[in-house]
Amino acid sequence: MRRQESLWLKFIRYWFGIDSRLDERQLAEVERIGNNAYIVFSLTEMIMVLISLCFAFTTQLALAYYFLVLATAILTLLLWGYTNFALNKLQILHIEITPDERPKAVRTILDFWSLQV
Repeated sequence: MRRQESLWLKFIRYWFGIDSRLDERQLAEVERIGNNAYIVFSLTEMIMVLISLCFAFTTQLALAYYFLVLATAILTLLLWGYTNFALNKLQILHIEITPDERPKAVRTILDFWSLQV
């Protein structure tokens, strides 16, 4: 019996451009990377809010707001880099094709990029 693919997994596959179904190992690695990123984001977000509250009570309120926005943006970019690095290191984003499938894959890539322009 096949397990139905969840909406979350469909989103992950779409977001990272994974065409094929993920096997159990790849799915476990994607979930591990996502959990690590979530834990780091949650902990650092709590610390940033505390620092922002200290700024708000001691100095200007605008400084606290700018700090929170800038720190969240930097943290998001760092975690995006971590997830891409980890997925590339594990070769989850790599697509294996046979020589027979190469013309179709090249055509698909060209069609995709021609629609983007």
